[in-house]
Amino acid sequence: MYTLLIFLMYGKSLTVYFVQDDFYFLSFAILPSLKSILALFTPQPDVVWFRPISSQLFFFIAHLLFGYKVVYFHVIVFFTHILAAYLVYVFVKNLTANNLIGYISGLIYGLHQIHTLSLSWLATYSFVLGPLLLLLTFHEYQRKKYVHALLCFTLGILSLEVIILTPLILISYQLLVGRRLIIKTIYPYLLIIFVFILVRMILFPTHVNTYQYAVTFDFGINVLKFYLLRIIGIPLLFPPLSTGIKVIIVAGAGVICIGGFLGLVFAFKHNYIERRTVVFLLLSCAVLLLPFLGLPQHVAPYYESFALIFWAVLSSIGIYFFTSFFGKKYMQAFLMVFLMIYMILQIIGSQWTYATHWIFRRAVLAEKLIKEKQFSQRIGSEEFFSLGADAIFKVYK
Repeated sequence: MYTLLIFLMYGKSLTVYFVQDDFYFLSFAILPSLKSILALFTPQPDVVWFRPISSQLFFFIAHLLFGYKVVYFHVIVFFTHILAAYLVYVFVKNLTANNLIGYISGLIYGLHQIHTLSLSWLATYSFVLGPLLLLLTFHEYQRKKYVHALLCFTLGILSLEVIILTPLILISYQLLVGRRLIIKTIYPYLLIIFVFILVRMILFPTHVNTYQYAVTFDFGINVLKFYLLRIIGIPLLFPPLSTGIKVIIVAGAGVICIGGFLGLVFAFKHNYIERRTVVFLLLSCAVLLLPFLGLPQHVAPYYESFALIFWAVLSSIGIYFFTSFFGKKYMQAFLMVFLMIYMILQIIGSQWTYATHWIFRRAVLAEKLIKEKQFSQRIGSEEFFSLGADAIFKVYK
């Protein structure tokens, strides 16, 4: 079911062409020999981030298998996302011992509109693969497969830096849910983090100095508001929408948020769920969002893909227990109403993003210019950025 709904929801993303940073990563895919594959794992001084698994290696493998057939790149991204949604379901089922809450959680995560960009822009694959590897780490850790969990963590940290925060999630899980801290299982994570920081910040430091990625926690209320509005279902570029659509979005988001909150209160009152579990989910959500609040010059909805895992669980728990308040006879009907409201909000948000976000306009422009072989463009123009600046010449030598 997840597979069908996700393909229906984001089908437009399958045909979005390479654009901007995609061409930079494609330049790594064209290696003279397999021996030079190690170059994919060498930190580049002219790049802010070091994400070889989700960037260079992803483009290398996809290009090796499919050439420049962009649809197959997107298929890989889609199935990564589908697997992540499924693992949300497994995580919640194990956490709450409730199959239905798990299913709703996977649905809320998998269909949320913040994924519109990360499923469309291949260069942001790290925000699709990263959550999957975080969930795999946690899943294997829950099963006490500590070596497997550590391997997933290592792959995760090489896909997106925010995975560094995983030990905090594991410690809070042990203390709040398990009520027992097994500190020796955390030491290997700290060692890997130390090696990662040593390699990236000491041995191969970045030489890029850009204000957009300057980390500061003097972010102000606007940055926090941006992320809170996105996670509850208010789309990007909300003001230009018609009044009628605005009313639908605000009313729908309000119903889901209020219903979810009342459901949690109801669950607490009747001891259906432990407060420790809710604190764990809230803390994990906050921890995984906090690093991105420190980038006030570079905000993006897909930055919430990690925090959304735990927000989806909280929402599902709240909605489930709110609808159960009406008794078994009406619970299913009310649950379907909530899910329909949620899906309508996400469809509106995703379609609006497709229609208004600049990445889709630039992807169309990039495809047109490549077909016409017009690679030389004025620096700073839309065409220049669409083609990934000078990276286009490394791809089409």
